Amino acid sequence: MGKMMGAAEFKTHCLRILDEVERTGETVTITKRGHPVAEIRPLEKRCHRILLRLHEEPEIPL
Repeated sequence: MGKMMGAAEFKTHCLRILDEVERTGETVTITKRGHPVAEIRPLEKRCHRILLRLHEEPEIPL
């Protein structure tokens, strides 16, 4: 299991935490009042490539 942190701390250090997740591959669980509410985790390489490809493809008019 990865790191846990409160929402206020995540809000304060969001960009640094996102960089750390990308660099280490570690999941961070965000809590509110001690209860887990979200997870920040790196995208799988395959998913990342698919998302980039979808973003780059032109829209198909309907």
